[in-house]
Amino acid sequence: MQKLSVFPLAPEFTQTALLGDRSFRVRLRWFDRLDAWYLDLYEADGTPISLGRRVSPGWLAVPDVNLKRADLPAGGALFVLGDEPYVREDLGDGVQIIFVSVEEFATLHDDDEPGTLVVVTI
Repeated sequence: MQKLSVFPLAPEFTQTALLGDRSFRVRLRWFDRLDAWYLDLYEADGTPISLGRRVSPGWLAVPDVNLKRADLPAGGALFVLGDEPYVREDLGDGVQIIFVSVEEFATLHDDDEPGTLVVVTI
């Protein structure tokens, strides 16, 4: 599992992240009015993959993925670990965004299964 580097003191930031064997652009924004972080995910060239996804532990963003059967795309998926509600400063400690490869996911037990943020086809 690979934990994304985050910067909770900055209300908005963009970074390039190597997930599996490919680079992606990840943008995180805090919205005070909604009390939540939101994630935008792009290919390295800027092509949008998923925009405006709330960083929310335990929320399945892609309902056609059956996590019990480990029915993940070829490369892996991004997950959110943590509890709700959270505050801005919880990002990175209390709320973590991780990438799990298909191989790693197969070794997780049902008790360890994190909530899904967004599935990334790699």
